[in-house]
Amino acid sequence: MGKHYWKRILPRVLELEVQGYTHRMAAEELGYSYEQIKKLVERYHKNQRKETLVAVKRGRPRTRPIKDEEAYQKRIKQLEMENELLRSFLQAAGRM
Repeated sequence: MGKHYWKRILPRVLELEVQGYTHRMAAEELGYSYEQIKKLVERYHKNQRKETLVAVKRGRPRTRPIKDEEAYQKRIKQLEMENELLRSFLQAAGRM
């Protein structure tokens, strides 16, 4: 078995998975160990999830002021848009 065996067998493993085969059954069918097939499928699904995730801001909110004037103006525009959205929501809900 070479370093890139997964390129040959991954499509077949995924095809067997769709057909309802378990990892153990697919391993027996293709002549690999259960652990190899299990790890191969786990890596594939993990990489698929990484591509679809949307970046989320993490950490604490900013405590120091923004120094860059362009970023400052961008933040003001963002806050104005949020205010407008909230006002329209409150009007639609009948609270204003």
